[in-house]
Amino acid sequence: MKDGRTSRLWLINSDGTNNVPLTGNDVNESNAVWSPDGSRIVYTQKTEHGSELFLYWIANGKSALSV
Repeated sequence: MKDGRTSRLWLINSDGTNNVPLTGNDVNESNAVWSPDGSRIVYTQKTEHGSELFLYWIANGKSALSV
């Protein structure tokens, strides 16, 4: 069996509307922290190499492995 729990990060308006997953990836994501200027989010994602840091840009919805 391969069923199990997956932790996902979501973006949501402060009034509770417009909730969407941060990424379209069906993997464990956690530990999100906003950048001081609010333009990016850094978070951990489970990969084949273990937990790695990723950076998500709010303006374009893109994310990349943080090196």
